[in-house]
Amino acid sequence: MKLNRTPSHAHQTNGDIWNPHCRVCGCQLLDGGITPQQLAGRVASAFQQKIELTGRVRGTWVEIIEVLDDECWAWWARPASNLLGFEAVEHPSQNPTGEELSMAFLVEMMSAPAPKAPEIGEAVSRPKAEVKPSWLDRYRTWREASETREFISLAAPLVCVELFAVCWVLGSDGIAAVVSAAFGWMF
Repeated sequence: MKLNRTPSHAHQTNGDIWNPHCRVCGCQLLDGGITPQQLAGRVASAFQQKIELTGRVRGTWVEIIEVLDDECWAWWARPASNLLGFEAVEHPSQNPTGEELSMAFLVEMMSAPAPKAPEIGEAVSRPKAEVKPSWLDRYRTWREASETREFISLAAPLVCVELFAVCWVLGSDGIAAVVSAAFGWMF
């Protein structure tokens, strides 16, 4: 006698949508090839409460009773591919159809508060790309600090290279003649 009721096979749906049963073991299946007991297991693991099935099935919806300490809640659930693995809805009717349950779920999702849309001109998620100014714009915003910085970084090495070239060409006698001509009045 087998005590474990978990099947040792993966449930396989047959090709007939009007006969939602496993073709291997014959048990009733919901969307996604899961049984109502597996759906109840998903719900129980999500809420950490005692969950019972009433046995009422409407299409892919299964009625579930959530038993709390002093009260009991009845609602409908169906398998889904979201984080929890199911969708749930309450319905005021005592005997709703699967279509009424799906419509109630759709209305509930459509009436959920939408996230606030940003106002026109409001920064959304990333800053806009910075436009590189043209050379004319850079020239117009020229300042003394940038002149000094550019002279030191660009002109100083060029002046040093040219000074070295002049000294090389003139030699020591030519440099002495230029210095005596430029600064002869000091000596």
